[in-house]
Amino acid sequence: MKKVLFLEKVFLKERKSPKLRGVELFNFSLIKDLLAQNIEIFSIVHISWKDTFQENFKSPYLHVQYTNQKMSFLSVIFKLLLLKKEKIDILFLANTGDTLLGAMLVSKLFRITRKQVLLAHREPSKAFLIASKFVKLVAVSVNQKFASIFKKAGCPVSKVYYGVKNASKFLEFNIHKDHEKVVFGVVGDLDNKWKGADTAIEAFSMLSKEANNICELRLASYTNNLPINLPNNIKAFKWIPYEEVVNFFNELDVLIVPSYDEKVMRETFSQAMVQGMLSGLPILANDLEILKEKLNQGGGFIFKNSNELKEKIEELAFNKNLRIYLGEKARKVAIQRYIWDTEYFSEKFLR
Repeated sequence: MKKVLFLEKVFLKERKSPKLRGVELFNFSLIKDLLAQNIEIFSIVHISWKDTFQENFKSPYLHVQYTNQKMSFLSVIFKLLLLKKEKIDILFLANTGDTLLGAMLVSKLFRITRKQVLLAHREPSKAFLIASKFVKLVAVSVNQKFASIFKKAGCPVSKVYYGVKNASKFLEFNIHKDHEKVVFGVVGDLDNKWKGADTAIEAFSMLSKEANNICELRLASYTNNLPINLPNNIKAFKWIPYEEVVNFFNELDVLIVPSYDEKVMRETFSQAMVQGMLSGLPILANDLEILKEKLNQGGGFIFKNSNELKEKIEELAFNKNLRIYLGEKARKVAIQRYIWDTEYFSEKFLR
């Protein structure tokens, strides 16, 4: 039986939110998939995650060490040396992060694992890149930009592989929709300003009278305060659980992805965008490298500001055939590129 040491920087820190989001959900699902493939998993986790781990996993092949401390370099050495006797095959880093540097180096120096594999959801620091080259890291990235960074750093393997895990649920949707109005949507944790909900609201405020009469904007979703004083054709929703997001996509005709970067890259993949593509929705995406990468074969339009977004909203609002054409293209691209397959991932990278 193959043995994997699964480390994630978020799991090494005290849990802040009761809700599982984004990469956290993905990692819990990934662990379940790996266990189902008869892979024995070891992990080191902060004690605040204990209840969640015990609720989600009942397998005798998952071995978790809980700690009350953040993972310092010395604690890494101590805990990993204790695991040396287990003869673990692979150290799997579920994200970049300088808190994992100690694990990379100790694993290499003391031969605790024979191989080290990373799935990079975030841009690595310079120190992380130096360590990556030293340990001959197999770097798998969620986008082309990150992959090129690891390649330039000298990692022997630098590939792009990532996607939506429950893609079949989105593929059930009919692209030829017939709603009373043309429904546009923004999906994500919209309490974060960088998700760009305000850009979509502003674009809707500029619509012509004719477009305004046939268009509706749905914003999903907010954990805290919903925006107030919205026009009648804009609706904001309180937090929608992940399992219900699928149905929300089925009620849309077009997905808007208005995310923007601040001092750092905020959007590194956009699960919501790919879910929309799989659902057969045409995409209106902000002018970000990560988003443009997904539309480089078609499936939607790129905008640079709220005025350009307004123009594209009106173009799609009055052209159902164009919506269907772009939606079909978006779905085709997403199927080809962005469906996650854990069995493929483990066979390709966790050998």
